[in-house]
Amino acid sequence: MNKAFGGGDPLAVLGLRLTKQCSGCDLKYANLKYANLTRADLSKAQLDGANLSHANLSFANLQGASTSTRVWVSRRPADFSYANFSGANLSHTRITDSNLSNANFSKADLRASNLKGSDLSHTNLSDADLTGAKFDNRTKLKGSIINEQTKLDPRYRLIWKIVNQGAREFNLKEIDFRDVSLSGIDFRGADLEGVNLNPDHRADLNYVSSMRKTSQKEN
Repeated sequence: MNKAFGGGDPLAVLGLRLTKQCSGCDLKYANLKYANLTRADLSKAQLDGANLSHANLSFANLQGASTSTRVWVSRRPADFSYANFSGANLSHTRITDSNLSNANFSKADLRASNLKGSDLSHTNLSDADLTGAKFDNRTKLKGSIINEQTKLDPRYRLIWKIVNQGAREFNLKEIDFRDVSLSGIDFRGADLEGVNLNPDHRADLNYVSSMRKTSQKEN
């Protein structure tokens, strides 16, 4: 099979495009670029190597879907807003610059996934495993939901807390924030000694500076 031209079960791919019903289908290396799969049923589907770039999977059901061979789910932006990924195996996948807002990733395996530039606002990450996941200053975490069972590297758990709850009175000594956008976050009273900020984020730096000055005046 020439993976460059798409794969998977041809009948399954055709049926998915026509009916949006493909529970448990073999869609390995299938070319679904630009596909409109809104509200599609892809539960327990095999999506290893599938090209979902620019695809619209908003409100789709991908519960228990798998991409377990360390390949990219999406090479280009895709719309996964409100999609159900509960229990899906998405370890080592790349879902960059995509809309994941309001999606359900509860109990999903997102280990070592690349989520740089993606919108995770109001996304359910309860009980999800994000160990080794990659974020950047464009990744939106505002409003996302995690719990004690969510496996998240300590640094990103702190970032999540700051983004969603602010950083007033926090001890942030020596923390590396170079890949994080701090715009609009309240740092009043926080200890920022030795904090490493990206000098290109001038708006962030100006905001942090103004917050520190405000805090000093209040004291």
